[in-house]
Amino acid sequence: MASPVRPNFIELNLTSRHEEICDVQFSHEFFKDKFWTSVEIIPTEETQVLLKQSHILFRQDKKGFMLGYRQSPETSHLDKMEKPLQLSFWIKNNDPYFLNYTELPFDISSEIYYFNNKFENKHATDKKCLSSQEFVNKEDRIQVSQAGLKFEFQAPIFNPDFEIKNAFDEVVWKYEPTEEELDNFHEVSFVNINLNSEPSGKYSIYLNGMFEYDFYLLPQSFGKVFGVVDLFFDKSDTSVYSVFDIHGQVSRQHYSIQFKNRAIKWKYLLIENNPVPLHTDPQIFDSKKAKSEAAAIFEPPRETYLETGMKATLISSTVPIPLRENQDEKFKLRTKKGKTKIDWVVDLPCASPKLPFKINSENNSEIFSELLVYL
Repeated sequence: MASPVRPNFIELNLTSRHEEICDVQFSHEFFKDKFWTSVEIIPTEETQVLLKQSHILFRQDKKGFMLGYRQSPETSHLDKMEKPLQLSFWIKNNDPYFLNYTELPFDISSEIYYFNNKFENKHATDKKCLSSQEFVNKEDRIQVSQAGLKFEFQAPIFNPDFEIKNAFDEVVWKYEPTEEELDNFHEVSFVNINLNSEPSGKYSIYLNGMFEYDFYLLPQSFGKVFGVVDLFFDKSDTSVYSVFDIHGQVSRQHYSIQFKNRAIKWKYLLIENNPVPLHTDPQIFDSKKAKSEAAAIFEPPRETYLETGMKATLISSTVPIPLRENQDEKFKLRTKKGKTKIDWVVDLPCASPKLPFKINSENNSEIFSELLVYL
């Protein structure tokens, strides 16, 4: 008779079954099913070694990724683990339109998004969010650096107490003045740092005991990544985020990383090629929303001019409208047409992340979609 299948078991390959340690789900409000499926998760080189040594298996699915281990005296190292373990996973975005439909800044420059399963500075602990807030935001970004970096002081300083610590608060690099510098009371303006012997990960800079800033160390010649997830397995961690219970046994965790869909103003430009306009009194309404529902409201129409000098009628939504994979709104345009002023109704296109957006020159924070409608 077959043994009953335990509900917290996952099939990680065809020949063995492993108990799940944790899973990380990537959700996005833009998509109908709420999952960000264009994400690719890649364990760092150091993590691939640690996974093999610890007999932990990694698997990605459409919701995110899972970690599992085989519970047996021969292969299980987690219950006997004494030193904390850090596992890191690169996040690669394979959708070129991702930032168009995601409520995040467009300029990420030399930063990536950083997530971890430490309880500190978390505000959505009930959902086990790995971001600082319920939804990922710009505060989750971290500066990136290569192994060789330069730190410049605001003013020359003698024998600075300068340290770099890793995620476990261990000092991995410290400024050591030469005897000549000490004898001559030589002040330094900068320090050159070499972290070639250190693995990828989050590091913190301290000057005279005071925290300066964090950065994430990337491998040499590493390709572009969107972010990184650091998962810490630490038996001294007794928070609700820990993968261990108070007895040091594995306690299954469900983590989440949630993205908010971008909301933008929709601006319709009504264009007529006729010398004498045929359409008057234009109005936009949402045919899918009943009067009792909160339908989008549009500003009164006003005359404007295109870059070509052609006259047009502009009708803009009063507030930003959230972008969705399947848009809830179904806007229609109603005008009075011709001499008889008959009602003329036509469907309007929806804004799309695949269409170019514009930025209000008077308010750089306002992003909008400009939709041309030829009458």
